[in-house]
Amino acid sequence: GTQQAVTTALQYDHSHSQAIVTTVVSIFMILLCVGKIIIGSIYDKKGLRSGIIYSCTLLVLSYACLLLAKDVMFAYIFAVIFGLGNMMSSVTATTATTATFGLKEYGVIFGFVSMCSSFGNATGPMISSKIYDITGQFTLVWVVYAGFNIIATTLIILANYLMMKKEKKILFCRKEMVKAE
Repeated sequence: GTQQAVTTALQYDHSHSQAIVTTVVSIFMILLCVGKIIIGSIYDKKGLRSGIIYSCTLLVLSYACLLLAKDVMFAYIFAVIFGLGNMMSSVTATTATTATFGLKEYGVIFGFVSMCSSFGNATGPMISSKIYDITGQFTLVWVVYAGFNIIATTLIILANYLMMKKEKKILFCRKEMVKAE
């Protein structure tokens, strides 16, 4: 819901002009392309966990910038950080699914992951709007989204860890069976 709410927040919460708002959106949209290349490189060189922590850290920092975005400089800093870090629903989803569950029944598992992501994309703007209607500002929205990102990151890393531990146990058992024969 961030991409949908940020334009309204910058315009109404922080009184930025339409020109500033569209510039901020343009910056983060351009940097999303660069961010995807960076996250791919991190996954290749440092692994899934490092890439996910990188993404989550940048997203949480971007929400902190939105809290301070009354100052236009923080709106632009948000655009850069968000653009470079917002990979959770694109590159991270496919990479984490493959790394955690493998290719067996990938379509079914990724379909579920995609459904969950779509559910978030569908409900995010409604949650943002409801919080704004109740509080009259987006401050709580950014705090909630930062919290959701931290929870999601923790769950992804935990799922990956548990599956890797399970796979090692299965491999160990298979090796023992081969030795016994």
